[in-house]
Amino acid sequence: RHLVSRGPHTVLFHWIGDRIARTVATAASRRDWEVTRESFGTTLTFRETPPHEVCDLLDALAQREYDDLELARAQPREAKVLDKYDAYLPDAFLDRGYAHDHLDVAGTAEWASTVLDERRG
Repeated sequence: RHLVSRGPHTVLFHWIGDRIARTVATAASRRDWEVTRESFGTTLTFRETPPHEVCDLLDALAQREYDDLELARAQPREAKVLDKYDAYLPDAFLDRGYAHDHLDVAGTAEWASTVLDERRG
């Protein structure tokens, strides 16, 4: 099972790479959800969020309702300043670099579809 309820929270066991996990967490932040990465990066905990809402998010990701650049623009600047000279880049370049290097909407869509299919089946 990928989704487990833990009180009012939902834990997503994703077993995926950082780029996809970061894409899911970033999309969740667009919904003003609080998400934390735990257990050596293998889980995302959605605080005060029931499993059916997490499934709604996964469905939106599977349908590609987001794109990499849109998600990158939604992140605060300080979250995108990761490499040595990032602080000197204008926002447009920083957004593109972050989207390219740290997010993966296409891979997330494929993964989310698989998770939803397993959950239904």
